[in-house]
Amino acid sequence: MINDNQIMTALTKLYDKKRMDAENRAYEVNAFLEKDEAWQENRYKIKALRLELARAKFDENFDNVPRLEEQINCLTNERANILKGKGLTENMLKVNYSCPICSDTGYIEGGGLCKCFFSNLMAVSEQILNVQTPLLPTFEEYKAEGAKGEKIKNLFLDYVNKFPPEKIKNLLLTGKPGTGKSFTAGCIASALISNNYNVIYLSAVKLNDIFLRYHTASIGDKQAIFSLLTSSDLLVIDDLGTEPILKNVTLEYITAIISERLNLGAPFIITTNLSLEEIKARYTERLSSRIMGNETARIPFDGKDLRLKK
Repeated sequence: MINDNQIMTALTKLYDKKRMDAENRAYEVNAFLEKDEAWQENRYKIKALRLELARAKFDENFDNVPRLEEQINCLTNERANILKGKGLTENMLKVNYSCPICSDTGYIEGGGLCKCFFSNLMAVSEQILNVQTPLLPTFEEYKAEGAKGEKIKNLFLDYVNKFPPEKIKNLLLTGKPGTGKSFTAGCIASALISNNYNVIYLSAVKLNDIFLRYHTASIGDKQAIFSLLTSSDLLVIDDLGTEPILKNVTLEYITAIISERLNLGAPFIITTNLSLEEIKARYTERLSSRIMGNETARIPFDGKDLRLKK
């Protein structure tokens, strides 16, 4: 069982650490320079000259402006040389957060979630939920046989290149074991990961295990897990149909996840050895209609001739 709010607590600690590390790095650099007399003298002179320059402009004493600006430029070059001599840069004096958008808080102005929130949520969830993206194949390994094989490969590449798709968002890859369904889904997932999309790739068995943990989690962690599974750019469920059907868990939560992703317009890819009739029989009409809806392209794999069917 997940401890109360374990995921959100770990996420908060991660952000706190990122923020403190960035602030401490800047503090240590500045504290080190505070002990250098040449640096202190240079900083004092620049500050005094900038104040004098501001007064000259305010008093419209423009004859002194070029001289003051030249002195400031000389001292600025001297400042750069002092930093260089110590192996430092101007940028290292500032607090450089890992995410400059939210300053490592996870939230943007107005209270919305920052785009870095999901990737950090996924990082802590991988550890706590034992969710880890497997080593995925790539399209460089995809061997297309003949003109039809090349055509279907190009369809998958087109899906990646136009991601996120506008009309046909989801893919249902069906066929007998060993026909290349999981391999193809892996190629798509790895290509999108390379393009900096957030992708969750899970076997149906592993997803079912997460559902079981979700069932006993605290409200805070339920929200975190649900967000993880519904807000990723792509969710891949591999080998649907191999998982046991757990009462009040499996069907209910798969339906909730798929329904929410459809509402959000968040694409999913499902691979399965089941036929369409078997999917309907195993997962009820309610869920099967969502899996095989208008935004899903069914791609049958027979090991020889891959055909794209809406």
